[in-house]
Amino acid sequence: MARPLPPLTRWALLLVVLWQVGVGALYARLTPAWQAPDEPAHFNYARQLGTTGTLPVLQPGDYDGPYLEQLKARRFPPELSVASVRYEGHQPPAYYLLAAPLAARGEPRQSLLAVRLLSVLLGALVVLLVAATAHQLFPARPDLSLLAAAVPALIPQHLAILASASNDALASVAVALTVLLTVRLLARRLRHGERPTARQALALGGALALCILTKLTAYAALPVALLGLRWAGGRGGTLALAFLPPIVAGLGWALRNVALYGPLDPLGLQRHDAIVAGQPLTGAITPTLLGEFARTTFRSFWGQFGWMGVPMEGWVYAVLAVMTLLAGFGLLAFLHDCWRGCVPCDRTGQCGVLLLGLLTVLIVAGFLWYNLRFFQPQGRYLYPAMPAIAVALAAGLRWTVSERWGWLPLGLIGTSLAALDLYALFHYLLPSLSP
Repeated sequence: MARPLPPLTRWALLLVVLWQVGVGALYARLTPAWQAPDEPAHFNYARQLGTTGTLPVLQPGDYDGPYLEQLKARRFPPELSVASVRYEGHQPPAYYLLAAPLAARGEPRQSLLAVRLLSVLLGALVVLLVAATAHQLFPARPDLSLLAAAVPALIPQHLAILASASNDALASVAVALTVLLTVRLLARRLRHGERPTARQALALGGALALCILTKLTAYAALPVALLGLRWAGGRGGTLALAFLPPIVAGLGWALRNVALYGPLDPLGLQRHDAIVAGQPLTGAITPTLLGEFARTTFRSFWGQFGWMGVPMEGWVYAVLAVMTLLAGFGLLAFLHDCWRGCVPCDRTGQCGVLLLGLLTVLIVAGFLWYNLRFFQPQGRYLYPAMPAIAVALAAGLRWTVSERWGWLPLGLIGTSLAALDLYALFHYLLPSLSP
């Protein structure tokens, strides 16, 4: 077991969590109704489940492109209903089961806030899971745990998405929990010589089943868990206990979809693609398209609000790009020092970094694969890799900034990002999206 965080670090971590909850709740309360990507469709899924006790079935009419564009153009006025926006019915049910009791209470616009606040609480859990993962990897560097926790709490777009009705929140929790449990097993094995127990394997299996039943992007956690469990000394019985729950969950969900949509559509994706005809397609891949893809992905990772229609000013992205480049150079230095043993990074830390790298590769590969057909360069699709992103940014900035100039510049970066969270809400989001 990793040593406890120092008291001062624990108090600082509490402040980070409170910031995420407080500002996230502010986003949830003030963001105009339905002004988050796909929010009406996610909410209607949960509301149907809560009011009828049945899962939705995708069918023609669940996606009306012209009407949806009218809703967005008019900023979702109260007199226009969103009840017909139901194109997320192919999604696995875990998040909607949590949200169903909240979504079923009162009028949709009234119950929307409760569902959003559920996502905010899940976002706070992501912060804690990221901090715990960093602490397991680098127990001698509690500063990295705190800095990694601050990353998801300070990215404006992450706050906005995890303050909306969306299964992205639970997907991030499921992946982060899987990564933490895997890293813990790895630490027990490499630091203490302990093999995974049946109970630990079943706990990991539960987290993997949650990934399966939450969102397709969360499936990237399965290879990470498999490799980590093998490195932790997992054998046949332990592997079976860990992967039986996700296999059972996956088969159950696949059989349901096969019965509804046919034997060649176990994930419901073919039915979804047929229903949402009219989405922008990628088309020919050109240098211009690649540039637009990279630019939009970067901007929407940090902050491009509403339905991708409210970007921030160019100078904001320029500053964020400089910060990201500094973190990238610092990350290379950190990895170099880590493998040379120049920093407190033992074999657990090295193997854990490789697992985080694998998670990143898988999430990015899935993102690129999806965009080969549909042009959707939304940075939020990278958020399931938040444990890796947070550790990378934290280590990179720590090694670039603090090692050279002390903690003051890093504190200024954190304070500036916190100010940007509020500035983005009141300067960009509210003036542009209020009906």
